[in-house]
Amino acid sequence: MSGIADPSIRMDSEYYKKATSVEEMKETSAVLKAAARHMGQACAEVSLGYMRCKKANNGDPTKCLEQGEAVTKCGIEFFKALRSNCGAELDAQAECLESNNHTFSKCRKTQSALDECVFEKMNLDGAYKTYDTTRASSSYAQE
Repeated sequence: MSGIADPSIRMDSEYYKKATSVEEMKETSAVLKAAARHMGQACAEVSLGYMRCKKANNGDPTKCLEQGEAVTKCGIEFFKALRSNCGAELDAQAECLESNNHTFSKCRKTQSALDECVFEKMNLDGAYKTYDTTRASSSYAQE
């Protein structure tokens, strides 16, 4: 035995090849945090599909590669659109978060500018249901 408990995660397995064939998001943690609320709204449907799949498969993400790929693709497309429409505002908010230990309360001015740009140019309103996915009975997967 090679020490790997699950042979499906071997680098030569079909699962590994499929899981690593998807383009990855390359955003920093500050950028992801700055845009999280808006990405959550923009990608809500595909995220819900992924959570439903995981719930249907006892929490096993390996059974939900297609849905996970859809979430990643949605995120990539979202950030392309966000950078195209509100790049300066996104950068300002991310820089503020980075400079202030990711503390939103110190970055309300730049957050407001980003929000206003997103609301105006991307047809998002910031209103989306959030979900506690830390519990097995997550409302996210039940809808």
